[in-house]
Amino acid sequence: MSSSLPLPESPDFPSRFRRLTALQQAQALARGKRRHERRYGTPPRGGDRQSAAFRARREQEGHRPDYSRPDRCGFTNFAAWRLECTPRSIQIAVRIAERIPPALQATLAETPIGDRKKDLVRITAMSPRQHTRLLQVLKDRPEAATLDAVLRSPPGAEAA
Repeated sequence: MSSSLPLPESPDFPSRFRRLTALQQAQALARGKRRHERRYGTPPRGGDRQSAAFRARREQEGHRPDYSRPDRCGFTNFAAWRLECTPRSIQIAVRIAERIPPALQATLAETPIGDRKKDLVRITAMSPRQHTRLLQVLKDRPEAATLDAVLRSPPGAEAA
């Protein structure tokens, strides 16, 4: 993973982020999530929603979460706020970086498939055995433009 990938805390993050490929975006968000969790810890699930202290704090905030404070809203909401997208988009991108093996990510980065989020999401649903097969096919046929073209090729077939 490149150290030149932007982090959500940097001031120019949205503009730099949009210039990246889908795979690089996923890698940047996963890196930002790891850094965020080291800095703020992982939030517990559930929580206090009934106490007087919670209601008073919520009333003081005007019932709106402060997404500009990453220590209070979590990584997904913070990144979604910075990029002006949905938290679900952030979750999908982080899943891409976490579920695709690093060797396959490096190979995908050199192909047009690395810029197709739809194909990357399909790859996350594959088994480790399918990841290994896909890696081998991509090494044999690096010019493949889509995941469908790669999957249609027979195992062990080389480009003519």
